[in-house]
Amino acid sequence: MNRVVYSVRVAGLLLVVLGAGTALGQTPLGVTGKLQLPPMDRDLGLRTQDFILYPSLELGTGYNSNLFYESEDETPIGSPYVHLMPKLQLNNQNTRNLKLDFDANALFNYYTDSNEAVQDQNSLGGEVGVGATFFDAGPVALQLRERFRRAVERRNMESGRNFNRNVNRVGGGLNFRPGGRALEVKADYDFVADLFTDTADDWGDLTYHDMSLRASWKFFPFTALVLDTNWQVRDYLSETGGHYNELTDSKPLKIKAGVNGFITKKLSVLAMVGWGNSFHDDFVQSDTAENDPNQDFYTPDADSSYNGPIADARVSLKLSPTTIVQGGYSYDFNDSLFTNYVAFHEVYGNFQQRIAQRVDFELDVAYQYLMYSQLPAAYVGADPAVTGIMQSGFDRRDQVLKTRATVKVDITRTLAFQALYGIEMNNTLPGAETTAFTLKKGDVQDLMAYTRHFVEGSLILRY
Repeated sequence: MNRVVYSVRVAGLLLVVLGAGTALGQTPLGVTGKLQLPPMDRDLGLRTQDFILYPSLELGTGYNSNLFYESEDETPIGSPYVHLMPKLQLNNQNTRNLKLDFDANALFNYYTDSNEAVQDQNSLGGEVGVGATFFDAGPVALQLRERFRRAVERRNMESGRNFNRNVNRVGGGLNFRPGGRALEVKADYDFVADLFTDTADDWGDLTYHDMSLRASWKFFPFTALVLDTNWQVRDYLSETGGHYNELTDSKPLKIKAGVNGFITKKLSVLAMVGWGNSFHDDFVQSDTAENDPNQDFYTPDADSSYNGPIADARVSLKLSPTTIVQGGYSYDFNDSLFTNYVAFHEVYGNFQQRIAQRVDFELDVAYQYLMYSQLPAAYVGADPAVTGIMQSGFDRRDQVLKTRATVKVDITRTLAFQALYGIEMNNTLPGAETTAFTLKKGDVQDLMAYTRHFVEGSLILRY
């Protein structure tokens, strides 16, 4: 397949595979609400004098209606699957001077469709993490941590290849809580390596330094003024800058401040505003672009950085000890594998209900409006055989809707059942117009749109 067309299809997977770290979500839609019902009161774990071990095994089956995130014109492929997920968690009981945490899980998905590209997606993913916090009960605590994750993800076209990634995060932090702990300041540093396993020329591979400073002051027992700052130094490993110099190094800085906590016994509010700048390096035209006779065709702000406001707001209402309703709004930006950055509006809602201390129901809904920084004209101009159809200049705008409903039933102390159903709609919302561009070469066309339904049921064995 032509290299430029390939890069389009890579970029189209941003929401699916990259998420909160690099674009908007490295995992599917999770719990959008910040308040959570406490775990059901179950006497779980294998206990010794110093440690508690929590083993569990999840065995399930499901159906994915659009395995490769394709538009209706591309004839989406669906497949039933079975999955197996063993988990292990270990904690120490005496945490005054040293708090230890260990957790590990593995996930094996087996797709039963006979399509060869589908069968090639059968693989093993998982995650393992370890952390140690020294003097957690004192005014100054030191934390060290290490976490490795193998993320398993398909491409957004029918292919035996994949977008699997190995992500390693290692770092630590200092937590200052002087006096009566009304004031808390935490400084963290992590080094992150985020590497694809099946892309050529190190495409998309990234290392970055992740530094944050957070502070809170409880001026009421359950309400605090908060400060949240984060600075990253991001370095793409590809020596070619990607297919059209879309892989641009950056140093994004975000600073937010506001209030967070309970206003009444039932009402919790988060309100934060701030400023951010992505500090992207200057865009460097490729050799193809430099030799192109139509120099005026290249966008003047292809090296732009985000520089503007960011905000978070959330209202959570705990109607009863077993019912939570909440919703919120975010305006922020993230680094993007498609252009320099993507800014976004997000509106979300979350509902949780517990019934008879046996059944938990949860519903999540999130709508995102994505605004990518201006597309370099080299995206179309690098290959004269490719025809790009731009519907909105060199701008890309996406609309995304994600919904998930989950029911978990505690059958006995050692056995639970979980069922979930979800929908993801990318530029396929009713009445929504896809303002992203279409790239076409012969019969190959990418509309940057898909709808995916998924349903799953699982038995969970635990001790």
